[in-house]
Amino acid sequence: MKLGIFIILSTLNVIIHSEEIKTYFLNKGGNLSRNPLSLENGRECLHTTRKSIPINEEMTVCYRQKPYMIRGFTSGIISFGKMDPGWTDFEFGFIFGVWYSGAWLGYKEKGKPMSWINMGSHSIDIHAWRHTCITLDFKSGKYSNSENGLKRYEETYDRLKEIWKKLNNSINLVTVGCWYIPYKSGEEEFSMFGEFTDFQIFGRILSEQEMNDITGCNTRMEGDIVSWESEDWYLNGTEKTSRQEIIEFEGEVCRKEQDSFLLMPFKQKGLPFGMSDTCEKLTGKLLSYDTKKEFDDIVKFLTLSKNMKNQQCYKDVKGKESVHSIVSQLAITDTKTEGVFLDHYTEKQIGYLPWAQDRPQKKATNYNCVRVTVEAKALDGKYGDRQKAEIWDGNCGVEECALCRLPNPVAKMRVRGLCKVGSLFDKEYYYIILENGTQAYLGRYSSLILFDADEKQWSWTDSEDSISRATSRSSEISMLLGTHSIDFKNMEDDCSKSLESKLKDVKFTTCTDGQFTCDDGLCIDIEQRCDQVSNCLDESDENNCVTVVVKDNYNKKIAPFTFDKKSNTIIPVKVDISMDVVDVLRIIEVDQEFELKLSLSMEWYDSRIIYHNLKETRSANVPTTDEVRKLWLPFVIFDNTKQNEATVLDGNTKITFTREGNFSQADDEETHEINIFSGSENRITFQQVYSKYFKCEYLLQLYPFDTQRCTVNLQVQELDRNAMKISPNKLRMIGKTILTQYYITKWSLEYKDMDDQSEGINLVILFKRRINNAIMTIYLPTILILCIVYATNFFKEFFFEAVVTVNLTALLVLTTLFISVSESLPPTAYVKMVDIW
Repeated sequence: MKLGIFIILSTLNVIIHSEEIKTYFLNKGGNLSRNPLSLENGRECLHTTRKSIPINEEMTVCYRQKPYMIRGFTSGIISFGKMDPGWTDFEFGFIFGVWYSGAWLGYKEKGKPMSWINMGSHSIDIHAWRHTCITLDFKSGKYSNSENGLKRYEETYDRLKEIWKKLNNSINLVTVGCWYIPYKSGEEEFSMFGEFTDFQIFGRILSEQEMNDITGCNTRMEGDIVSWESEDWYLNGTEKTSRQEIIEFEGEVCRKEQDSFLLMPFKQKGLPFGMSDTCEKLTGKLLSYDTKKEFDDIVKFLTLSKNMKNQQCYKDVKGKESVHSIVSQLAITDTKTEGVFLDHYTEKQIGYLPWAQDRPQKKATNYNCVRVTVEAKALDGKYGDRQKAEIWDGNCGVEECALCRLPNPVAKMRVRGLCKVGSLFDKEYYYIILENGTQAYLGRYSSLILFDADEKQWSWTDSEDSISRATSRSSEISMLLGTHSIDFKNMEDDCSKSLESKLKDVKFTTCTDGQFTCDDGLCIDIEQRCDQVSNCLDESDENNCVTVVVKDNYNKKIAPFTFDKKSNTIIPVKVDISMDVVDVLRIIEVDQEFELKLSLSMEWYDSRIIYHNLKETRSANVPTTDEVRKLWLPFVIFDNTKQNEATVLDGNTKITFTREGNFSQADDEETHEINIFSGSENRITFQQVYSKYFKCEYLLQLYPFDTQRCTVNLQVQELDRNAMKISPNKLRMIGKTILTQYYITKWSLEYKDMDDQSEGINLVILFKRRINNAIMTIYLPTILILCIVYATNFFKEFFFEAVVTVNLTALLVLTTLFISVSESLPPTAYVKMVDIW
């Protein structure tokens, strides 16, 4: 009895530990340029052959799929239900698939339009295995969707109860990777381009933990209604473009590591001559290893049947039928210490070195690079039969096919420079090696980029339009990465029709956000673009450097005010004024002026302009002369100069931009990556040093015990006052405060009239006279003279003539001294303290 129960349970839920599993690659050899990919009559489809499949009111469907394109906006299509006798349409049935908008479950009833049930709006990953379980509870109407170890969606659909009555406990067809419904031109594909495996249908609702374990690749369970292992599957297709393959379940379907290997299908020189750059263009590195297992993984990859079909990389082995060999350089060298082989990137010593006979060379000091040599026999399956694998040392400059390690399952590429709307082509692509061993880019939906070896050009097509084609004469070795000239003369889409010239630069890039793509396809940090240092090998990062972008309707004669629509008022632009007093050059009291050397700084925001690629350091954000001439600059008048001089742009003016706000990245419509900054968030700074004479009214009533207040008056001309206002900001006294005749006791930058700020601002400097000079040249001499004169009062009458002479002389000296002091001061109508003295 216990044994019987065990057998029944084992039939329902069998945990499978098999290392290998069968998989079906639908449309593997199909014509990717055709729409639809699979012919309607004789479509590529995997389906059951039983006439009747009993089902329960509760069921769970689990499967694993790896889509390579979302042809017709669908991937991972499965269906199950009752097909009519003529195989033209479902009488009653379900279709599940992943569209560009997410997962959907469709219910089809013959003669009626499809009814759709949303199963979650998560994004679609392609070129990667997806593990899915869906549940249908016809009793309660509940349904759910779990994927990759997580429950994605759960909801209730009351019509499921009605549908169950029509199904009547059985179905007669299950399809995997396809569906059988009437096809109308322009509708979705009915056969996917990708791989399927491990399709199971269970006669119960699996627990959330069971589904998470299945979709998280922690276990496999065999279905009791439909089993991937025991079901009699039939692979349909008149063109026979689909293939059954045997692959490793844990090593491929449920591989935890995200990295992957890639063999470049062309030869080039090795380290450090360019092979590593090729891998970097695809965000990878030249391949290396450490352990025997890692070495065996590389060898197995080199025995892939599609790799062995590349005649540039593989050669026939003489005397051995269907045996091919490849030699490829690894990122392992002994350039630092002869005979000690290290990883080129990590400098870690390699643990496993299966040298060929008589290797490494003991005396050949220029044989610094390690290459792997593999021989394999071609078979009909996914892999060939490994015959020999060993490593050699040799010269680093030999041309060979590069072996790369990518950080992702596949290299993803984006296209920049196409129209945002109206372009026929996809904007996202995946770099793959086709079954014939050549390189290609598969678009996310329907586009394809191939290198035509006969015409020696790249061909860009889309299955939605079999006539249109764009081409490029770039070399095969370029991989079309970077900036390339594309000929759109044979294109009929709206984007191409709008081009003035049919030759247009388009950028193909694997770079991520925050990076700039050099013209040769390499990636650098976008902060390094236009920094006056060539960081790209081709120096393209310093080309097309534009800092300021203004619209055609920009008027540089009008201040960048803003308009408040609610209050219907103009908000003037605020210009912050800062000054550095460098030096007080002269104080000329007689002419009522003083000469000042000062550095004037004006800062403001202009919301009408945008900036490209601003740097963190302000000194790096300097526009060109032509760019400056396009800008509005504040016109501020020095009101207390003789000629009412003003701020003007000349050769000594410095214009810079301060990066303060966040940036947005340019749309893919722009060919080059650009960080775009708003003018409303990033300051413009005008800076210039002036030496000018300014009027100053010296008040000398208390001379020489006076304190003078001198100003630099800044005003906005009357015409601009509604659109512009100036505001005092910072003031620094960087010059000497102890002058020849004065002390500078106080300085400030303030509004001229706080009640009416439109009157402008003043730089105020207080000068306090140094009295030492006056004491020594005026007061002390006069006191001494007076003392001498007073002393004559004590002379005897006998010396009367001498007394008169001394007094007259003293009077003359005092008069001369008075005239001297008066001439050094401006004439005034009032009496000064020194005059009274």
